[in-house]
Amino acid sequence: MPVLRSGKQVRESTSENVLNQLRKKSNQERRNIRGKSIDWLIGPSEEESLSKRSRLPIKSLVLKRYLHLSQQCSYSTKGSQSTREKCEIIFKELRTVWEKSNIPIKAENLCITAIVRLVKCWMSFKRIDLQARSKFTTKKLNERTSKRIENFSSDILKLFDMSANDCYETLKSSRQPGWKQDYQFLLNQRQTPQIGFMGREDQANIQLEKRRKARQICVEKKRNLTNTQIVQIFSDESSNISESTDEDNEDFIPDRTSTPHPSVITIDLPTRSILKDISQTSDRCNVSIRGQVAMASALIRSGGGNLLDVSLSKSTGHRHRKKQREEKAREIFEEWMANKPKFVVVHWDSKMITKLNGQMNERVAILVSGKPHLEAPKLLGVPIISDSTGLSQKNAVVNLLSTWEVTDNVIGLVFDTTASNTGIHRGCATLLEQQLGRAVLWLACRHHFYELHIKHVWSAVIGDSNSPIEPLLKRFQQEWENLDRDTHNLCLFEWPDDEESFSYQQGRKVLDWGQSHLASQSFPREDYRELIELTVIFLGGTLPAGRNFQFRKPGAHHRARFMHIAIYALKMQMLSERFQLDQNELSQIKTISDYIV
Repeated sequence: MPVLRSGKQVRESTSENVLNQLRKKSNQERRNIRGKSIDWLIGPSEEESLSKRSRLPIKSLVLKRYLHLSQQCSYSTKGSQSTREKCEIIFKELRTVWEKSNIPIKAENLCITAIVRLVKCWMSFKRIDLQARSKFTTKKLNERTSKRIENFSSDILKLFDMSANDCYETLKSSRQPGWKQDYQFLLNQRQTPQIGFMGREDQANIQLEKRRKARQICVEKKRNLTNTQIVQIFSDESSNISESTDEDNEDFIPDRTSTPHPSVITIDLPTRSILKDISQTSDRCNVSIRGQVAMASALIRSGGGNLLDVSLSKSTGHRHRKKQREEKAREIFEEWMANKPKFVVVHWDSKMITKLNGQMNERVAILVSGKPHLEAPKLLGVPIISDSTGLSQKNAVVNLLSTWEVTDNVIGLVFDTTASNTGIHRGCATLLEQQLGRAVLWLACRHHFYELHIKHVWSAVIGDSNSPIEPLLKRFQQEWENLDRDTHNLCLFEWPDDEESFSYQQGRKVLDWGQSHLASQSFPREDYRELIELTVIFLGGTLPAGRNFQFRKPGAHHRARFMHIAIYALKMQMLSERFQLDQNELSQIKTISDYIV
């Protein structure tokens, strides 16, 4: 019996141990399940640091990592962290893996702000039902919610792109041997699913970095040498040279170093024509006559010369400069007469110019063009006129045409569509035709002609205003520096589902037209290029190879330039999720942007 009792006791003890182990294992599994949070939208949290990834992290991984940090913060006894503090931790992990890929990234504050925005977008799904329940029916709620969830679920599978806007130019200017592979790796990582991964670190880049640091350390050591150490080095070299013999130098190989320049050179300066010799260079560099004389005096004194032996004066410099200008003008005129084009088109435009002394003069710029005889427009002059009337402008144009002897070669006129140019009685174009005695082709400036359409649409949508400045455009310009100007996730044109519709066909024509002009580089001015680039990107197109799209800083915002209004409208529409606009303003900007493209 004792044995039996003893054996029974042993069996009971063993059973209790097994049950205790099972309970501990079950509790451990429960703790593991609780320890790894699972979100219904993004899945389980990510415990491993993002810095150990072999691919650039996508948005879902960033959110999973944030979920894990939030859970750890809730269990911690040190106090809770704010959303931005947790996003800063994630940014440090992301920065490590992006630096490993040798791809330049944006500024730290922009990257952290982008992470915060992504987290807030994800957190908004936790309360979407409560917000929408009081405003929509159940049917609308389900459709609206399903569409938002579907769009968000597909978006978080894309790369969380921290690359700089000028990433391509920065990599190209770095002159690293593998910069093209680095940029191609970035393009592959932007695809869904991602292509490729990072292996071990590039040994070539590691060796380059080591050599760069070694050179930097050597330079710092040389800078920190004292005078005593420098004297000691030279004395050691002198003693070594004196102790060496001819036999020791039989196998001497000289260093490939550049020959030092002599500390002093001897030159001969003309005493009477020194101002004449430097007059043309000073005039081209926009140096005043006083500055020209001062530089010549300083040059002579630095060489030990006597200023009394040289002819230097302001009047002499003025006389030489005037003479050289006349000689250069004569050369230009003779070259023009030798290759004068058969046909020319005259351009003119007046402008009020403010001089340095505060006086204001009305001037008119007059030039001629005519390919293939003229490869580039030829400026005839910018004379002063008494006023901006059509008669004054006509007289200035006729005088210059007569001076350059091209009056009989004029076949067309280019001008702004203002009353002083297009008036049927006193307009400059009308008076020029009367002066020439024949009909010529009128080419009204398209820049001002097409702006009238934008002006009328803007007034119809936004409303008329007596102010010369648009408040909405001014506010956009003031907040420009604080906006996230990332070129991804923009609000683009919503293409209709029906490919046979007028909107779809018209949008496709505009997109093809814009891409063809970008490829041919046919832009007389940069604002034309900017408008076409914005139009192509807004329609979902791409720029030619080697040119990256980036938003330019907004310019003038007054009513006199409706080209700028078109550029402003497209920028505000594409950045509408980052620029604060109410529902009415959003609808107005979208309507204007759709009309522009």
